Amino acid sequence: MARCFSMPQIIHLVCHGIRKEGAVESKEVLARLARVSRIWSDVALDCLWYHIRGIDTLIRCMPQDLWSSSDSEGFVRPPYHMH
Repeated sequence: MARCFSMPQIIHLVCHGIRKEGAVESKEVLARLARVSRIWSDVALDCLWYHIRGIDTLIRCMPQDLWSSSDSEGFVRPPYHMH
């Protein structure tokens, strides 16, 4: 990789420029950039998570056995039964 692409300032400009486009393809590109290297990962992930439409996006990151959803209730935590 060219040295200029290991400079945090350049990476920041590239990732934020992609984020401002706002298209679905922008998120796909940022996700790919997040897997390039550790340097790219931090900035690209910050850009991906910059704007979240709702809490459901975060909840879906948790293991599926911790949540369920229905059209009427939204997200609910399954009942916990102690044995």
